[in-house]
Amino acid sequence: MRASHRDDVHSRYPASDYTLELLAAQVGLLFRQTPSAFVATLFNAAVLGFVLWGQVSDVHLIGWLVAVGLLTLVRHRLVRAYYRANPPAAESVRWGRRFVFGTLLSGLLWGTAGGLFFVEQSLLH
Repeated sequence: MRASHRDDVHSRYPASDYTLELLAAQVGLLFRQTPSAFVATLFNAAVLGFVLWGQVSDVHLIGWLVAVGLLTLVRHRLVRAYYRANPPAAESVRWGRRFVFGTLLSGLLWGTAGGLFFVEQSLLH
């Protein structure tokens, strides 16, 4: 079985300590800046809920707001776990992937809002 190009590159050019430290700093920066994004996420979700209340299905809107709140709570717990673990640079890839996965889920939730809450009858909404 032939090794993938990615595996081949990594075997020829192993990550230096500097590369790992740089990655660790980048991942750490993501986790440090995320709490303000959580505040913005919850604020923007509340504004969207207020604007769309009475224009779309209450069940869908409340379900979406609950999903955004729960995901934000889970992502907040991930940030807390990151700080408790104080991971070494070698674990940066693992923590970075967890962060990206949470961001992906958040993006999917916000993306569904565009289709789920589209109001054809109202130019304003």
